[in-house]
Amino acid sequence: MYLRSFKKQCEHKMINIKKVNKLKKKLNLKIIVSVFVLLLILIGTGTGFFLSQQSQDLRQQARSQYGPSFCGTTFCSFDQVCLRGKCMPEGSTTCGPNVCTPSQKCWYGSCADANYCKNDSNCNSSEVCLRGKCMPEGSTTCGPNVCTPSQKCWYGSCADANYCKNDSNCNSSEVCLRGKCEKNDPQFMKKIRKKIWDAIRTPATN
Repeated sequence: MYLRSFKKQCEHKMINIKKVNKLKKKLNLKIIVSVFVLLLILIGTGTGFFLSQQSQDLRQQARSQYGPSFCGTTFCSFDQVCLRGKCMPEGSTTCGPNVCTPSQKCWYGSCADANYCKNDSNCNSSEVCLRGKCMPEGSTTCGPNVCTPSQKCWYGSCADANYCKNDSNCNSSEVCLRGKCEKNDPQFMKKIRKKIWDAIRTPATN
């Protein structure tokens, strides 16, 4: 009886040991697979980065020797593009047989100034066409020039809107001070005159 019980206990322990060994093997296999996958990811990442750096270095080396692109019979520099067989500033566009620079626009197959116009319909809704240019609404012509709404025409030239040389250039309620039309305020004028008078009376000091 005792021997049978001991035998069963031994068999039970052996079964447990086998189960533990199986679990250990499974865990070890999972760990090995995980480490292997991690190594593959690290190697792949490192290889990709190395190859991209090599490719970039080769492109930079080629550009330093030959420029970014071949154009006609020459090579364009880094800040140029090849259009119609010519090296043009980056941002240039084709216009029929022509090539317009970034500061120009295509006007019926020809290059014109970026804000060139023939009438108001060629400008934005908040602009008007004056002297062949799109200007802010409220602008006015002044001889050969065009003054913005914040300017006024001063003998054929554009000047600041409140610019003046004397009181006659200002409104009746204004006076000309330091080249600008200011409101004719007696208290303000008194202070200004006092400052001027003090500056005249005060002798210059070394």
